[in-house]
Amino acid sequence: MMQWFQKHHAQLSPFIEWTRAPAASMIANLSEMTRHAAELHQTDQTLGTTLAKDMLSPSKWAIQQEGILSRIATRMAKELLGESSEVLTAKLVDERCPGLSVGIRSLHSAWWTTTSRTPRQAKLSDFPDALHAMYAPYVDVFRADSFMAPYIAKLATKFGTTVVAKLADLSNAIQVALAKAA
Repeated sequence: MMQWFQKHHAQLSPFIEWTRAPAASMIANLSEMTRHAAELHQTDQTLGTTLAKDMLSPSKWAIQQEGILSRIATRMAKELLGESSEVLTAKLVDERCPGLSVGIRSLHSAWWTTTSRTPRQAKLSDFPDALHAMYAPYVDVFRADSFMAPYIAKLATKFGTTVVAKLADLSNAIQVALAKAA
């Protein structure tokens, strides 16, 4: 794959656009949600309430994540495989499609940071990073950017994957994985 990229790098522009186009609409929606979250935080500060904390809690975010994973997997099965309208549970997706699960869950978990009192601005590269994260359960060493690495690692470690956040640490991680395999 890397050899193809090296020889055909000029053809990558359509691929990059293909991965970033869905991200643009997702980020537009996420930006609106970020604005609403900021308003909730401001209301809480003004009124002394905990509305933002209650509505955007880790447990509520996790419940939303379960639903999102289930809906996406069910829709993909129907559209791509012609499967019945049976709903695929998040647990089933986690077990049978770990790549899809890691990709969706890492992106959703990372984007929770856009709802904090001091939010991180979502980036167009977050979505392609999540697509890339779909490989993590199937490899020994996975390189991710510094922001996404902890979210991917939290999900991929159970598959024996080492997630590396810094390019400078990649060589050592590969050497450790090779030593374990030997």
